Amino acid sequence: MDALQLQIQRMALAAGIGDDDLPDVLVSCAVEGLRQYKLSGNMSHLNTAVNCARGSVRFRNSGDMSLQHRLYNLGGLLLLRHEGTGSMSDLIEAIAAARDSLDCTPEDGPDRAMSLDLLGSLFEKLYDMSGDVADLDEAIQKSRRAAEMMPQNHGGRCTCLGNLGTKLRKHFVRTGDDAFLEEAILVARQAVALLPLNPQGRSSCLNGFGISLLARFERHSQAADLEEAIVAIREALDSAPTGHPERVHCLNTLAILLGFQFERTKDAADLNEAIDVARQLVNSAPPDHPKRPTYLDNLGTKLCRRYEQTGQIADLNEGIGLTREAVESTEDGYPDRAIWLSNLGNMLFDRYERENRMADLDEAIRLARHAVSLTPGGHADRAAWLNNLGVKLEERYKRTRQIADLEEAIVVTRETVNLTQHGHNDRAPWLNNLGNKLEMRFDHSHQVGDLEEAIEVTREAVDLTPEGHSTRAGHLSNLASKVYSRYGLLDTMPDLEEAISLTRQALDCTPADHPSMTPRLFQLGDMLEQRFHQTHRGADMTEGASYFLQAWQCQTALPVYRIRAAARCVRVLASNPYTTNAAILVGKQVIDFLPAVNTKLLDRDDEQFVMSTFSGIAADLCALLLDANRPVDALEYLEKGRAVIIGKIVDARSDLSSLLKQCPDLAQRYEALSDQVSAQPARNAEADPFWMRAVERRRQVAAELDACILEIRQTPGHERFLLGQTVSEMQACAVRGVIVFVNVTSRSSDAILVSAGDIKALRLPRLLANDARTWLRKKWMGPGVGRGERAAKNREYLDYLAWLWDVCVKQVVDEAGNMVPDQKPLPRVWWVGTGLAASMPFHAAGTHSPGSLDNAYSRVISSYSPSIKALDHSQRREMAAAATAAATDAADDKLHGLMLVITMPSTPQGANQKKPANLRGVEEEKTQVTTIANGRMDVQHLNLPSVDDVVDKLPRCSIAHFACHGTNDRADPSNSGLILQKKPIGKDEAEQDRLTVRRISELSLAGAQIAYLSACSTAENESGGWLSDEVIHVVSGFQVAGFPHVVGCLWSSVDHACVSVASEFYRLLLSGGDAAKWSGVEVAGAVQAAVLALREEYRDMPLFWAHGCCRDLNRSDIQAALGLDPMLWSSWAQWRHISSPAPPSADITAHGLSIKRLQEDLATCSKLRKKPEDPIGPGRDRNARYIDGHAPTLIKNATLWIGEPVEGTSAEDARKGKGYQWIISDVYLEYGLIQRVEASIAASSVAKNAIVFDAQGRQLTAGIIDMHSHAGVGSLPSLVGNEDSNEGASDITPYIRSIDGIQVDDHQIQVIKSGGVTTSLILPGSANNMGGEAYVIKHAVGKPDGRNATGAADLLADPDRNWRFMKMACGENAKRVYGKWGEHGPTSRMGESWEFRHAFEQAAQVVRDQDDWCDNAAAVGVENVKGYLPQEIRWESLGALLRDQVRLNTHCYTVPDLEAFIDHTNEFKFKIRAFHHAHQTYLVPDILKRAYGGVPPASAIFADNMYYKAEAYVGSEYAGKYLYDNGLETIYVSDNPVINAQHVVFEAARGYRYGLPYHVALAAVTTAPAERLGFGKRLGKVKPGFDADIVVWDSDPLSVGAAPVQVWIDGTAQFESPVVLKKPADEPIVPDENLSQIVEEPTLMDDVVFTGVSNILADISPAGAPGRVLISTGRITCVGACDAELEAMKAAAKSKFPIVNLRNGYLSGSFTGFGGTIGLNAIDMEVGTDNGDDGDTFSRAEDGLQLDDRKLHVAYRYGVTKAISAPKYGGEATHHGTSAGFLTGSTTVLDNGTVFASDVAVHYTFAHAGRGDGTVSASIGTLRRKLFEAAALKEAPANAYSESAFLQKVVNGSLPLAVTAHSADIIASVLKVKAAVDASTKSPIRLVIVGGAESWLVADQLAAADVSVILAPLLSYRVTWEERRALTGAPLTNGTAIDKLLDAGVEVAIGLEGDSQTRNLALAAGIAYKNGEGRLSEKRALNLVSANLYKIFGIKEPGVREGHFVIHEGNPLEIGSRVKAVAGGKGQVSVF
Repeated sequence: MDALQLQIQRMALAAGIGDDDLPDVLVSCAVEGLRQYKLSGNMSHLNTAVNCARGSVRFRNSGDMSLQHRLYNLGGLLLLRHEGTGSMSDLIEAIAAARDSLDCTPEDGPDRAMSLDLLGSLFEKLYDMSGDVADLDEAIQKSRRAAEMMPQNHGGRCTCLGNLGTKLRKHFVRTGDDAFLEEAILVARQAVALLPLNPQGRSSCLNGFGISLLARFERHSQAADLEEAIVAIREALDSAPTGHPERVHCLNTLAILLGFQFERTKDAADLNEAIDVARQLVNSAPPDHPKRPTYLDNLGTKLCRRYEQTGQIADLNEGIGLTREAVESTEDGYPDRAIWLSNLGNMLFDRYERENRMADLDEAIRLARHAVSLTPGGHADRAAWLNNLGVKLEERYKRTRQIADLEEAIVVTRETVNLTQHGHNDRAPWLNNLGNKLEMRFDHSHQVGDLEEAIEVTREAVDLTPEGHSTRAGHLSNLASKVYSRYGLLDTMPDLEEAISLTRQALDCTPADHPSMTPRLFQLGDMLEQRFHQTHRGADMTEGASYFLQAWQCQTALPVYRIRAAARCVRVLASNPYTTNAAILVGKQVIDFLPAVNTKLLDRDDEQFVMSTFSGIAADLCALLLDANRPVDALEYLEKGRAVIIGKIVDARSDLSSLLKQCPDLAQRYEALSDQVSAQPARNAEADPFWMRAVERRRQVAAELDACILEIRQTPGHERFLLGQTVSEMQACAVRGVIVFVNVTSRSSDAILVSAGDIKALRLPRLLANDARTWLRKKWMGPGVGRGERAAKNREYLDYLAWLWDVCVKQVVDEAGNMVPDQKPLPRVWWVGTGLAASMPFHAAGTHSPGSLDNAYSRVISSYSPSIKALDHSQRREMAAAATAAATDAADDKLHGLMLVITMPSTPQGANQKKPANLRGVEEEKTQVTTIANGRMDVQHLNLPSVDDVVDKLPRCSIAHFACHGTNDRADPSNSGLILQKKPIGKDEAEQDRLTVRRISELSLAGAQIAYLSACSTAENESGGWLSDEVIHVVSGFQVAGFPHVVGCLWSSVDHACVSVASEFYRLLLSGGDAAKWSGVEVAGAVQAAVLALREEYRDMPLFWAHGCCRDLNRSDIQAALGLDPMLWSSWAQWRHISSPAPPSADITAHGLSIKRLQEDLATCSKLRKKPEDPIGPGRDRNARYIDGHAPTLIKNATLWIGEPVEGTSAEDARKGKGYQWIISDVYLEYGLIQRVEASIAASSVAKNAIVFDAQGRQLTAGIIDMHSHAGVGSLPSLVGNEDSNEGASDITPYIRSIDGIQVDDHQIQVIKSGGVTTSLILPGSANNMGGEAYVIKHAVGKPDGRNATGAADLLADPDRNWRFMKMACGENAKRVYGKWGEHGPTSRMGESWEFRHAFEQAAQVVRDQDDWCDNAAAVGVENVKGYLPQEIRWESLGALLRDQVRLNTHCYTVPDLEAFIDHTNEFKFKIRAFHHAHQTYLVPDILKRAYGGVPPASAIFADNMYYKAEAYVGSEYAGKYLYDNGLETIYVSDNPVINAQHVVFEAARGYRYGLPYHVALAAVTTAPAERLGFGKRLGKVKPGFDADIVVWDSDPLSVGAAPVQVWIDGTAQFESPVVLKKPADEPIVPDENLSQIVEEPTLMDDVVFTGVSNILADISPAGAPGRVLISTGRITCVGACDAELEAMKAAAKSKFPIVNLRNGYLSGSFTGFGGTIGLNAIDMEVGTDNGDDGDTFSRAEDGLQLDDRKLHVAYRYGVTKAISAPKYGGEATHHGTSAGFLTGSTTVLDNGTVFASDVAVHYTFAHAGRGDGTVSASIGTLRRKLFEAAALKEAPANAYSESAFLQKVVNGSLPLAVTAHSADIIASVLKVKAAVDASTKSPIRLVIVGGAESWLVADQLAAADVSVILAPLLSYRVTWEERRALTGAPLTNGTAIDKLLDAGVEVAIGLEGDSQTRNLALAAGIAYKNGEGRLSEKRALNLVSANLYKIFGIKEPGVREGHFVIHEGNPLEIGSRVKAVAGGKGQVSVF
């Protein structure tokens, strides 16, 4: 009797209730409790009901009500409480009760059916929480059985059938399996037929029936299903009057059905009714109603659909608002939130397509991503959400050209296709989408594979689309585009012909007025024009022109597409003399059409994008009109077609603003109609019969817009609305001079001169477009132009100015002088450059020799303007300012207004930028300017102001003078600006504050007159051709703001020049002037005078003054300054200080050269030509590095490896590793040298003070040499402040030196030495193609290591520096780091090759010049040479390489890189000593043998580190063996810190494991690198005369876990008290020649027998003594003698099976790789192969698994048949989300049993790469909050895959929490979180620490809290700050983290830090075993990489009995073992 039963009986006894009545009383109490709960909602009543029901079932044999009913009631009550609280325990108890009820029920009858139905509902709830389809399958099975058992005439049968239908429909939604949907409809129909038996369930049953029919309609589009569903729902509504609980559900279903009915019929009445019904639902649901979000979304989507029909933006905006409310009122985990997110994203995308606002597109993408993240992998909606995301990402890529968007779009669209079954209606359009994206990527990267795949998938889309289908035309057109692209690539006419044919087919399928008609017509026209160029058939050109014209005339198309077609049409028509008039007509129509696409809804970014599509049309039309002798028309249309954005701003302050004031309704109607004309049609317009309505609506709106414009023009004062200025108005702007348009196009070059009285056109026949392009492509100043080039650049620029004068400007100024003959002092000219002329310096053209008048400065006063409209605006502002000044009655001589002086002598550092240089001349400039102004104007000075400070003062000033830095934004010109500063609240440091063009142009300053911008880049617009007809920069912003005169500059200014020009300008302007008379000519004259003064001083340096020009407003151009009348371009901004020559002396030659310096140069000649030699070894008395006072050392009883074969060994045998041996010997060290190596050295024969060290028979070798390390320059722990591996200034930096960056206190230098490494080559990093000089160091630093000095120079292995060393790098690093498309390279391997060759040629020229000088000096004497020895420090080291004074090491991976570099060695005659990393050298030994110098380079490689980037993907662990077989040398290196160089000898050990002879492998880290470094006579061997760099090991150096006992460098012991591990005294490894027999790929076998298996390390017991292992169908059937079993196996075998005999065979379980990215990533750095970083988005690894790649194949080969991987958080070794357990040998996740654990643990990361933008404390605090929230949940979240759902399992103990952290502090904080949460829950959190470098510091606390640790890696080192206290092991520390954890009793396992480590998991376990000093047995050691992981996570391991095992030859924990067979549960075994 349990406690509850006993308590109930006591209470009953007290109440006088007998035992027989007690159950019935308890049941009555339960019923009453339930009634009270339903009335009040108070959970306590329900709890009472549950407790009473529990009590009633305790009495099993009494009471009236049967036990079955009582159990049934208990189950139902628990289900009800579960629905209210989400309690999993209630659900589990309910299932148990329902099962017991079922067990108590007879086999037939309705009671059993009801119990089954309840059980089915419970399992359905379990599925809702777990997401496990198996639960849903069981629910269906139970409900199906209930329905079968329920009598046909029983009212409950209707309920059972309805419930079954719901479950079946749910299964269909999850899996997409039609069979479930069909059965759902069948049972729903049966339920409806039974309604007379159950009238109270009528509305619910009909509603479910209607929903199922709707699901089938959505799937198969059968109208009958939809019609029947509507009838059913209307009938259901009739059965559910107002107030009925089921009515709202029926109304909701009806609204949905009507929406679909509209989609089918396009009857607006259906859509309107659907909206009305949906609105009723929204209005009837209070704010907290659980279904309100659903109703909001339904209404929103229907309003959006009506927008698509009518174009009414109000519907779309309301729909967005409603759906946004639905999203914001729910949280992740809400069942339909993903749908609402997707819908909202689609609506925002609709609005983006209409209005082109990037903010809408960005938000749409964010929402689409969110929708995908909430939708699990198998969900039916996931494909649609992914497709939506792909569409949006593609659109943003088209807009921004950010390749990351396109890459992601391809990934998600590919997943979309993969998720979509063959035969699905959506497969064809999604294939089409994928093809489009692949084609775009081809256009970006030119990878042919992308184009071929694009063609393939699009062709499949066409094939899947039947004739007559509405999408077929689009698919055909897209296929045509791709085939056409292939034609463009390969020039294959069949492709062109097919493309034309496909496009014609597409057009035949496209309705005449369809919006897509225009782009398709354009496409066909383009193809025909291309065929014309191939075949010269005139008919093609004629036909193509007709298609362009038709495209332009299609009024239903988007304006952007129409104008693109029109521009092409103009060019084609213009090429035929018979159709130029037609070209003119189309061109004029286009220009007239521009206002229709310029809407106020676009922000500046979006305007820039839209206007970029029209670039160049005005210039082409102008040329045509001038050809036709129509200069007035040419002027009019050139003016209308340019500077549209600036014109819009001007108009907004004039025409439209005045119309808004005068006729607001009319103005608003015009704007609304303009918006609708530009609106994008629905995305699915082509697939939608509705397009006819949209087309018609567009026609109507276009007509209404025309009528509106006519109405406006009939309004007094607005007769010229949108017509621009009249000719007379334009001429009025030239009343004080001549406006000159210079138009340069490929057709012709012309000038149009406009004066007050005339308009003239000039032909400029010698101004050829090709010549102009040649000049304009030249780079005159700025980055990339060295000081040494400036003289040549100045001379060339003078030539440019002379050319421009000759071909253009002279004719123009001559004619201008004739048009305004009486202007004094000079005629005024406003230049307007168009076409190619936009960037020409007309103002400075001419010859500039003294006295010359043939230049523009001498003939005119120049300004610039983008358009006459802008000039008119400026002049109006000037007149207004002058009137204001004249009206002011000044009491003294002061000028009207205020001078505002803004100075920024220093500027804060910007984000991701270098700190701008301080402007030292600003203070002087301010002083000069204010001194001149004082007494003439009021002056106010703002120093270091913010933007708000300046904007606040500008309205009160007349002159604004800025002295600061400027900045130019190429991507967004409106973001260019002046850099000021601000101090954010709560911060001490100031930050940049940019006064942008956008902000400036928003101002309207009535009293402004002059803005003087003494700042760089104020007139610069480097947007390039994409905005060639717009003018957007700082100067134009100030003009629009109201300053009529703006002075600005382009490039960085020199301080004293700024001061000089500014002071001269103000002196001329303010001396006696009147502010009211500050005309443009006066201001321009003052600027020009200041510039000419500079020219006089620096006449031969035009780059200092030629850009100094007074400008009204500049063109968008990198070489012309734009501004308002006038503006100075920075002629003075290019100055630099020039040093004066030294005075002559008696030691000067006749040529003015220093005799002393010449003699030094001559001495240098001999150094240049000296060839270095390897430094000597034997023959020295002492080591040059020896420090006096260090005692000698005698090492006794050593087992010694000399490093060379015994005397008499042939060279061939030596190469094979023969002749090498271990010998017993003593070694004597003195004076830093090895003095004696003898069998026995008596102590009496050495110095008395010698230290004697007993090696006790241990192995002794020379010190290990690491030939690739970044220790010291890439110091650890890695911090920004001490990272000096790479120099980022340039890709070519041979001049930098690693020694200048070595941090001698880098602790890693000591750690590396503790691994026996005594010498390292410290290389610069590999980001640069030419990285710089490297240095060989020894790992002895300062006094503790026996050195007197502490400095980098003291580390040098050769103090005499005989050899120099250099690092170069090929391949993807330089492309990734330095390549920037369109700006600088390299962006390809071709570019890299040029970078190399160009640099080598520069250095070779220096060498040639030096040799010529040296030869000449020797011949004629130094006193007679005419110059000094040519020397350039930039190329000095590279020249030394060409002189064979430098040993070159080059980082190269791939065959093309290797071959190109070998070619460079032969072209420039230099040697290369080694290729590093060299993953593919083993493939091309013959290429290596072609290297210059006759000695092939060595390959300095990793043993097996691969897959981390594309060029590391192809490689082999057997590379060392293959190279050796081809006579090439292998060296093993660390690339520290990529691999901890402490263990570089372990790389060599694995080289032996992979087939290298033992002694060759050991030589690969000793003698081989010594020889390649030129130290072959000093290092790498244990011989007299060699440096005393010695290591005594605790075991064979190539054995697993080998560690030094002591290390000597230069004869000095390095460890005062080394830790020596207790290991058995093993003999040296006996080399196993069988390891050289390589089998890379296994043979798959079903049945096989292994013999010689004498060791069992698996959970399987042998039958007798071990010996045989019998395997049948991939499973072990017997282990042991197995005689009878073998005979039986032979008898049963259908064919002969192999018997494999092993030597020292071992059987173990297979291994598990945990914590890496295997299964989620194929190539670490390639985003296209990666699941990606999930950041803060919680995700499941199972949803992202991608199998069957090289990483997994390798893992499987080495016995890792299982893996547990989690999504990455923010980089490698970080985790977030839930991990999945899967089989590495599977092809896809659909393979049987692939995923053996869907959600292993919940992961978070708090480590170096896991912080994101926040803090660790915030991250841990967030986890704490989430855990407490999960603990507080009373019911399971609706979304079983949400973060909260998983955390609920964490807090109830059913799922582990895995935290990735290395820091002991972070681990401690997480332990505190666990303790706090545990205190509030019943079940403690099962916490696992992953990483754990510092976990040993809290080992006791971890053990006390029962927290496990997975060390990843096993042997950590100080890579990050969080790992700085890691234990590195002997001889530095007593044990490592695993030892401390095991001692404390912590459960430990070993994880992966890198995916390549899967090969070495067993060896990692071996290290733990060998160095654990008995802590582990062999079996327990292997459990670290297998069973322990499953124990830690609480999941079942697929073990040996499930077919997971490995058979080894040799102990798997030892280096000499080899995997012979692997089985991974697939029914076969892989045998090697």
